[in-house]
Amino acid sequence: MGTAAPQARSEDELVATRCWSYPLNSAGAVTFTPDADRVFLGMGGARVEAVAVDGAKLWSTELGGDIISNILPRKNTLFVATAGPLTGDGKSGEGMLRALSRETGITLWTLKLSSAARHSLHGLNEDLVIVSNNGVIQSVDAKTGAGKWKREIADGFMASPVFTKESVLVAASGKQVFGVLLATGEIDSMRRSQVAITALAETSGGELVTGDERGNITAYIRGSDKVSWRFKVGGQISGLFAQGDNLIATSHDNFVYFISSRNGGVIWKKRLGGRVSHVATVANKYALSTSFEEHGAGITELLTGKPLGNILLGNEESITADPSVSAGRLFILTTQSLH
Repeated sequence: MGTAAPQARSEDELVATRCWSYPLNSAGAVTFTPDADRVFLGMGGARVEAVAVDGAKLWSTELGGDIISNILPRKNTLFVATAGPLTGDGKSGEGMLRALSRETGITLWTLKLSSAARHSLHGLNEDLVIVSNNGVIQSVDAKTGAGKWKREIADGFMASPVFTKESVLVAASGKQVFGVLLATGEIDSMRRSQVAITALAETSGGELVTGDERGNITAYIRGSDKVSWRFKVGGQISGLFAQGDNLIATSHDNFVYFISSRNGGVIWKKRLGGRVSHVATVANKYALSTSFEEHGAGITELLTGKPLGNILLGNEESITADPSVSAGRLFILTTQSLH
């Protein structure tokens, strides 16, 4: 990843060196997942490509429609959900879960899904759990696609689900947060909110943390409806991420916050040049953050909030997914390339 260094570089500045770039076609890519010795790209038109960690293309497969989930590698199989074209009333087309060979991209089996704009895929032992934002959660056998259990929890989910060791946390459109056991589909917890929940996290100590449309971040005592602490910022909470004993929060007030999960105290905050679009951490030492208006990412020392430099892209190039680390390298997906 190329960096444009100032004429007088600080001794503390962290420099990222680009190893290679894999150009995208005009359709671009909507998602990517690094996995050991390769990276899987979800492209426009529901094309999936596998790229080696040295940037060489391994295979490509056309699935048709649009990719509407994360790409999930599991052993020798790759899982992804697609949807057909929009219907006449503007709703998403029929969803399809697809199991592909990790080595060749050949389809192994398919399973019809209910119509939803987004599906989140998560592996649990030999099973696959699918959380759909239309309020449906289900589990299937990862080898065959055979159904294990299915629950219709709500009319819809408002925030990205949070998967823990034994359960998944979902924020329902009815201003409720449910905990659902991954093994059985049973609801093991439920909390109500006065406002719409827009982000969820679970701390290292097992406490639920919610962010809402009014800028409140609220932590609950484990196994209780009692509030442990609450912190308010200047805009809707767009993301919450557990990081060790702390939390990273992003808000529509254009700030990234690093917060103690013990008491809600702000360790540091950073204002971006626009609304925060993506945040990631590297080696538990650095935080990368970018906004919709920026062509690159800022590098911050995670524990102190000290600026350490920038990863700069071209004037027409923007980051389109959260950066990710695998095999000792940092991968960044942009509007033009995988770096």
